[in-house]
Amino acid sequence: MNFSPLQLRKPALAALGERAENLFRDHHYRECTQVMRQFAEGVLRTILKDDRHTYSEMMRTPLVRQLADSLTFEYFRRIRDLGNEASHFRLGTSGTMLETGERHYRVRTADDAAECLKYGHGIAVWLMSLLDREFRYPDFRPLTPPRARIAAQGAPVVFNPDQQAAIELSQGRHLVLAPPGCGKTAILTERIAVALKDGVNLSDMLCLTFTNRAARGMKERIDERFTDRCMDTLYVGNLHRFCSRLLFDNDVVSEISTILDEDDVHDVIEGLLIENIPGGCRGRSLPGNAADYIMARSARLFQEANGFPEETFHRTPEFDVNKKNQDELDAFGLIKVDDFGRCIELDHAAIDAAARRYLEYKTAQHLLDFNDLLLKAWAWLDATPEACGRYAWIQVDEVQDLSPLQLDIVKKLWNDSIDRSVCVYFGDEQQAIFSFMGAKLDTLRALHKTHEIHRLYRNFRSPDYLLNMFNTYAQRVLECDPEFLPKAEKTVARPEGALRAIRTATPQSQLMLLCDLLEGRRPEETTAVIVPSNREADAVSAAFKAQDIEHFKISGSDIFRQNILKAAKAYLSVLKDDFRSAPWAQLVYRLSSKKNLSLKKIRDYLAVEFPRRGLLASDLMLYSTHDEKEPVSALEDFMRAYEGELVVFDTETTGLDIGLDEVIQIAAVKLRAGEVVERLVLYLETEREIPKMLGNIPNPMLEEYEAHRAELVTPEAGFKIFLDFVGYAPVVGHNVEYDANIVNAQYAVLKDQLRRVRGDAAGPDEDVDRTELVRRFDTLKLSHALEPAILKAAGLARLPSHKLKDLIAVLGLEGSNTHKADDDVEATVSLLRWFHAQARPLVELQRRFLSNPSVVRMSDTLRKIVLPMFLEHRNLMYRRMPADDEAILVQVFRQFIEALPNYTDDEGEIENIRKKLPLIYEYLDRVLINTTSQPTLYAQLQRNLVQINSLKEPDLCSSDIVRDRVFISTVHKAKGLEFDNVIVTSVIDGTYPFFKNHDKADILEDARKLYVAISRTKRTLVLTMPAANAWNYAQRPSRFLESISTYFEKSSA
Repeated sequence: MNFSPLQLRKPALAALGERAENLFRDHHYRECTQVMRQFAEGVLRTILKDDRHTYSEMMRTPLVRQLADSLTFEYFRRIRDLGNEASHFRLGTSGTMLETGERHYRVRTADDAAECLKYGHGIAVWLMSLLDREFRYPDFRPLTPPRARIAAQGAPVVFNPDQQAAIELSQGRHLVLAPPGCGKTAILTERIAVALKDGVNLSDMLCLTFTNRAARGMKERIDERFTDRCMDTLYVGNLHRFCSRLLFDNDVVSEISTILDEDDVHDVIEGLLIENIPGGCRGRSLPGNAADYIMARSARLFQEANGFPEETFHRTPEFDVNKKNQDELDAFGLIKVDDFGRCIELDHAAIDAAARRYLEYKTAQHLLDFNDLLLKAWAWLDATPEACGRYAWIQVDEVQDLSPLQLDIVKKLWNDSIDRSVCVYFGDEQQAIFSFMGAKLDTLRALHKTHEIHRLYRNFRSPDYLLNMFNTYAQRVLECDPEFLPKAEKTVARPEGALRAIRTATPQSQLMLLCDLLEGRRPEETTAVIVPSNREADAVSAAFKAQDIEHFKISGSDIFRQNILKAAKAYLSVLKDDFRSAPWAQLVYRLSSKKNLSLKKIRDYLAVEFPRRGLLASDLMLYSTHDEKEPVSALEDFMRAYEGELVVFDTETTGLDIGLDEVIQIAAVKLRAGEVVERLVLYLETEREIPKMLGNIPNPMLEEYEAHRAELVTPEAGFKIFLDFVGYAPVVGHNVEYDANIVNAQYAVLKDQLRRVRGDAAGPDEDVDRTELVRRFDTLKLSHALEPAILKAAGLARLPSHKLKDLIAVLGLEGSNTHKADDDVEATVSLLRWFHAQARPLVELQRRFLSNPSVVRMSDTLRKIVLPMFLEHRNLMYRRMPADDEAILVQVFRQFIEALPNYTDDEGEIENIRKKLPLIYEYLDRVLINTTSQPTLYAQLQRNLVQINSLKEPDLCSSDIVRDRVFISTVHKAKGLEFDNVIVTSVIDGTYPFFKNHDKADILEDARKLYVAISRTKRTLVLTMPAANAWNYAQRPSRFLESISTYFEKSSA
């Protein structure tokens, strides 16, 4: 179909294209991508008449680069990456693909194959244009609907009076109690529309949530509601991410700081404890809840030392010594024992000592845990009164889950001293279940005293037969005021078996019942089995697999915490900022087949030993120690280049959007052996508007540009003059990647235009085909390598930042950072000379240090697995990609994962990974990343990396990405999710409430957990209750069911 126009001129290629389409129709997606790779390779061989070189080698030939515009070149690259499995296959005699090797993490979906067909069509169009310039190739006809972003359902057009009152709140403090199903997300979105209509600026508005899922739901509604304006300046997200941005944007923490996840925290604390034990702690592992306890104690100690109000103190989770953890805690020196070796109690002095070491270690290594984001943000706001009161309009969702500390941060951010300022909290008193995060019903009760209360009574989601049961439970078990419980808007006939309570004999018969219940389910409806523990989730999953029941499990080890995802997220981090050592340590650790060194030890090595010698962690991969004639580090490379010719340059532009904004000034200085031999300053024509402000300061280029208007040259002439000035010398700049790439991007556009004007039949043109600014040295990156020397010279413990103006100031060097290219170049030259003077003694130490066998092994692993794709992906960083293609970040993410070695041979683990990887790619592409507003890899990393690092499996389930209709989830992970049908298992005393809980508050907390479980349903609810446990001890139904038992049909199985 799409390749038949090739039939007359290139029948073999046409046959390959048609075969790929047939494979797609037969759902052979992997084979389809492989055949399309053969097609693209065939086109290259046709053009070059080349049977010797590889696909990638042919792509790099001068003739292909001359003939192919940037879009066609991107088609070749994309097909190569998606179809690269072909190198692991050969054609059989029957024409089918025979497998000769297998990578666990390579999965091809219908979307991937459809993309390949589209790219192949683009290559076919290009090929025919070369063969016959008059031929008009037909447009692409997709075999499936094209990919599209998944959007939220539309907001209601008409709001009831209670909803409208919440929407119009515009002054003062308010608490809106909004139970599930009351249209809250639509109300939150409509409040923004009303505020904008009333003249509130987007930059003065703040929308905070507790979870990523809630933030995504709000963002989707906002995108749908405001299609006619850019909403990028409005912050919508959780408070941790907001605090992270606050800390980094205001240089409160070092720009090289890295945020630790739960696993990293455990590794650090365990490593610190081991280092303090003579002889180590071989064969022992620190219990996870012990690490949580020490982290919580460290937060409390930080607050006590920094004057936090007592009411904001971090709550330390309950932690007891028991038979299961006593030996491990004793091995780590965390308990007291009597003279007979019997445990007495936790050694709180030892725990606090470990907590203090953890605090000191994080500071020294520029590490932050999630508590630090809140603690350091509060401390900075408290010490910086001028930064408080930044927002006049704030709304906060899920407030019942916020801790007193988080609420106090919001209070500091709100400007309540001006007229028409408003702060509105939305919460649900029936779902305050996260007590271990320090957030109980007490939060809402405290807000009751200081905020005007509003209640939304109408539930638009739950039918009356469900809502009546929920309300009875809330009133009689959760002790909610019946006057304020929601009223159903949906009155429907109760389906047969809508509410059932079923007794089984044993836990094993409960598993058999679950399989039977799912046999009669409606295929289009979703059904969730909500279990109380990870162990029970595993048992249910095993039973479903035995019965071939397809399902999605949300429990236990989250896929985002598995080795391959940890490695891939670390790779994205080093791709964005390759001067930070912590992501490199994560990458080295995850790529190591033998975990001889802990992650902490690798991190310490890269963060401490490397800077002492002027080394960057990236030197491990970018330079080799095997060739004595080649440099071993960025610093040595720079030293060698400095003795020859360098061009220091800077640009001023119309904005920061590479590929769209334009260069308006280029300034350059040519150095030979460190001495200035030539200068160049150019002003380029542009039709784009020059911004009046740079952040919060007036843009000096407005006046400068007007003063030099008579000297303006065309961009074509300006780039030719500049590139001729550079010649083949390396270029240097502060954050040179930006300047080099905006020049390269604008020049690439001009070259494509020149090709079209000149015509492809013309011969080679030196200006069109010349290599651009390839070899570059970044003084920003070098400043990280030389940071210890800078700190010593400046007499500082910490740099204010690595910005050019701060480096010049602390070192007392000549020059100024005025945001005019010629001034900035002179300042960079001063910095460059200082760097050269400091570098020589360090370079002499590096080679010997890098010859250490363990360092060589790290380097060889990175260079073998990561380096080729890293270099390619860095070249893609600022290239604008078509908005209807798969997000370039997803392409990069996938390519890295597929290059990883097989970490496991466990079939269950491999099956789980292969099932979930395509869902992750699709979620990132169709839900998280907006390719229209973020067209480059850099923009996608900048905007989404923090959120990617905090993703969890339930985020996938809250979208329409997961096609499974059956889910298994623990109660905590089910919060915020909805299903047509819900089965809650093991609803017995001992589980609801937990058998160890005797305090009334703890029992009430367990009652809320059960409420969350049963309220996940939109249509039917089944409760299952084994009459005896695995040891044949009798069990009775949960006491919480007594108040709602009359709603259920009761039976036994």
